[in-house]
Amino acid sequence: MKHSESEVTLTRPALYSIYDKDVTNTVEDYKVLKQKFITPSKNELSPHKTIKIYQRVLYFFVSCSILFWMGVMFAKLSTELYDNKSLKKWMLSYTLVKFTQWSNTQLPFPTYVVYGILGVLCGTAVPILDKFLLSEKQTKPDTDLKAVLKCFNALFGICLGIRTIQWSSSLQASSAWGLLNLILWLYFDGTLSVLLLGSLISGISVAVTYLSMNINESVPWFYLLYIVDFYFLSYLVFGKTGRYLLQ
Repeated sequence: MKHSESEVTLTRPALYSIYDKDVTNTVEDYKVLKQKFITPSKNELSPHKTIKIYQRVLYFFVSCSILFWMGVMFAKLSTELYDNKSLKKWMLSYTLVKFTQWSNTQLPFPTYVVYGILGVLCGTAVPILDKFLLSEKQTKPDTDLKAVLKCFNALFGICLGIRTIQWSSSLQASSAWGLLNLILWLYFDGTLSVLLLGSLISGISVAVTYLSMNINESVPWFYLLYIVDFYFLSYLVFGKTGRYLLQ
């Protein structure tokens, strides 16, 4: 059905004579601009993906480096911890020394490299196990830098207390440390991942120490308790740090 010129004039916009037909193309132009500039093509997205992957690889390398030197530092700490009674400087590093001696029979790495590799393994094991044990609905523990620093402060504070407080016996000191470990685990973490892996590492350390001693030589209880205390709390620190770096 054809329209007369007067009807067409009445239905045209008032500014049609100024802007000509472009006034009716606003919607079409907006769609073209949106498709061209707002929605990037696959070729435009690929550089961003490459940069993101590169950044993630670099961040993972830096995180593993931090865990590596943490392993070296904790090995040094184990040689310097003692109390005013029966615990001597070298005693808590006995398990690490035995493991290093065994690893050198397989692959002759420097001692600090073995300690660093153990640090990386301890730090990465907790985030991996969290994926299997922690559900999405379960509340995850704090993994910010403040929580990690609190764990470090607790560890260094306990080590300082063990060295400076005048204990009545080494068994008293190791028992008090064990009770503090339970409180610190509940307060700072409370996850099954750290509890299982920390208990496993502590149990292996006790077994290595006990089996490495002479058959006729009795292993004092305080010594075994100290081993459990130190390695469990150390693993709590590694777990918190690993979560923070690899979350």
